[in-house]
Amino acid sequence: MTIKVRNRLNLTIFILSLIFLIFAFVFIGYQHIYTNFSLPEVFLTNQTSNNFLFGYNPYVVILSILFELFYAVLVLFLVRRNFFKTQSSIVLFFITYLTGCVFDSFRILIPLFHISGTFSQALLIIGDTSLFGRLLSTFSLMMIALFTLDDQPVQTDRNLLLLIVFSLFVAAIIPMNTAKILPTFNVSYGYSHIVFILIIIVEVLSVFTVFITNYRNESSQLQTLGFALLIAGYMLLIYTTNLFMLIIAYILLGVGTGIYMFQLHNNYLWR
Repeated sequence: MTIKVRNRLNLTIFILSLIFLIFAFVFIGYQHIYTNFSLPEVFLTNQTSNNFLFGYNPYVVILSILFELFYAVLVLFLVRRNFFKTQSSIVLFFITYLTGCVFDSFRILIPLFHISGTFSQALLIIGDTSLFGRLLSTFSLMMIALFTLDDQPVQTDRNLLLLIVFSLFVAAIIPMNTAKILPTFNVSYGYSHIVFILIIIVEVLSVFTVFITNYRNESSQLQTLGFALLIAGYMLLIYTTNLFMLIIAYILLGVGTGIYMFQLHNNYLWR
């Protein structure tokens, strides 16, 4: 993929994500002012706490989804600004990771359109889209780690296509239970524990790969630190159910992304 095509892709995703973010804010504001904004009934496995910081709060979940979408829009803009002329597979898969965040944020449509309990096709599509987004982000981070070993823009298009097709395939074959909405406003899906463990394993191996690469190249481990904080913040954000988790996720994701992008920029600047 040429730099020109990648930048056009980045710009397109940025514009569509920004439109989605504005729509979500406007629609939520409209419902609060002119209609009764109601939250979906969620399936809670444990007894909820009334603690302000640690208790389950559905409004915090909405804030976490909006922040995930805002984060994707902001970083897509920063990627375009700082890596506009950089030929790199890592930058491409970083854009793909952010695109996965946008797809995961589609779960906000469940409370916005009040479709929980409807067993509708729309609910099924939102569930599949959100799961696809999480898988896409997870495996994109894995690809970033692998290309840190040797960032040669060879067969990037094929690797990107395989990544998208694989994530779509996995999301499509996993059954959705539209009768149950999880506390994170995800549609309940089968093999959730296996998917969670798989995501954890992939993320840990990705951080380990970046660490080993920087160690062998005698490079600064600040890049590894930023990458690890980014992943930790992302994991907390997509599973946020209370204010404490949201605050920690906000800090980790913001600091981690900032450190990683700064180190990545410096690496290409000195090449």
